[in-house]
Amino acid sequence: MQRLTNLETEKIGPQLWRLIRPLVFTTGAKLISVPMGFITDGASCPAILWTLCAPMTGPQAEAAVLHDFLYSKDSNYPEIGRAEADKMFLEGMIANGTSAWRAKAIYAGVRSCGMHSWKKCCSIDKIKG
Repeated sequence: MQRLTNLETEKIGPQLWRLIRPLVFTTGAKLISVPMGFITDGASCPAILWTLCAPMTGPQAEAAVLHDFLYSKDSNYPEIGRAEADKMFLEGMIANGTSAWRAKAIYAGVRSCGMHSWKKCCSIDKIKG
């Protein structure tokens, strides 16, 4: 997976950011674009685990935004299922420099708990709480 654009956001709440530019990735033959205006909470990780995966810091931030987008109802990539979205998250973290052990630990977390968030909300719903 390769990130083609840089992550550019504005903070809009205590744990919320809005993309001010599209975030574009390639993986295999796919081009995936997270649109400007998408609202993310970054890596949805309990505060106790922020040393492993803080919401919007570190080399996993871009991959976390992509993952958040693919998990949302906002995604316009219906062919990408949950397992593939999780795999892209892993690939994106490693491609951006997250250590393999950290990326695999975070990946294990989303594989075991991500089903609770899969396609549950649109990004704007995050503002409403």
